[in-house]
Amino acid sequence: MKNRIFHKRNQLNRYLILIITILSVVSLISCDEATVFGRNIYYNNNQCTLTEDETTIYFTCKIFSKIDFEEGEPVYYGSIAHIDDVYDADTISRVLILFHEYESGPMLTDLDAWPGLQKREDGIYIITNIRVQGVDAAEIERSKKYPEEERDRAKERGFEARDYLRSLVEESLIDDFPLTIEIRNPDFGSYPRRTVADVYLHINGERISVAEKLFETRYAVPFSFDYDFQWGQPELDFESWYRMLGIDDPVTPDIDESIPENE
Repeated sequence: MKNRIFHKRNQLNRYLILIITILSVVSLISCDEATVFGRNIYYNNNQCTLTEDETTIYFTCKIFSKIDFEEGEPVYYGSIAHIDDVYDADTISRVLILFHEYESGPMLTDLDAWPGLQKREDGIYIITNIRVQGVDAAEIERSKKYPEEERDRAKERGFEARDYLRSLVEESLIDDFPLTIEIRNPDFGSYPRRTVADVYLHINGERISVAEKLFETRYAVPFSFDYDFQWGQPELDFESWYRMLGIDDPVTPDIDESIPENE
C-alpha cells in the first residue's frame, strides 16, 4: 500500500515538473538573455539557448540586431522571426531593429518617433514593417477596381515574386544569425507602422541589394509616383516602362544607334 502511494506521489511529481517546464518555456521564450550552460539551438529560425537544471528547462531566444556607422551614417541590421514575415516582394513585416544602442552616442532624434519602440537593457529597439525603397512588385491583394482576370494574374505573379524574395532571405546570414537583413536610409512610409528603406541581404559573404535583384529577375520594376505598372496584363512590357521613366533597363542592354548594324 505504501509503495503504491509512493508511486502515485512520484508520478504526480513528474507531472508537476513537466508542467513547470512547459510554463518556463512559454514564459521565457521572449527573453533576451540567458546564462549559457546548455547548447545553442534554433526555434523559428532564431538562435536560442537551452538551459537546464535538475527540475526545469529554460528556453530563451535572442534575435540578432545591431547598428553600425559608415561615414557617420547609421547602418542597421535587423532580423525577422519567421520567413512568413516576408509578406510580399516589396514588404518585410515585423522586423526587429536596434536603432539606438546605449553608449553609442547621441540619441538619433530624427528616428525617435518610429512606431513599436521597445526599451531593453542594451538599447532602444523598434519592430516595424519594411517597405523596400523604390520597388514596385506585383501585389498579392490587388484592388477590386481591376477586372477579376487581371487581379488573378497579378496575384499569381505576386506570389511568385514573394516566394523568390523568401528564397533569398532564407539564405541571408549575418554573424551566424539567419533571416537577417541590412537596412539603410530609413524614412517614414505613407502607412502607420511601415518604414521605407534600402534593404540588403548577405548571401555567401556577398552583399546583395534586394531592389536590384528584383529588377534583374523581372519580379519588380522601379517605382513611379505618377504611374502604376500593370502586373495583371497578359504580357508585361518592361522595356516601355524603363523608357517612360528615362532610366536604364538592367536586363535589356542599350543599343548604340551610332554604329550601323552591318559594320
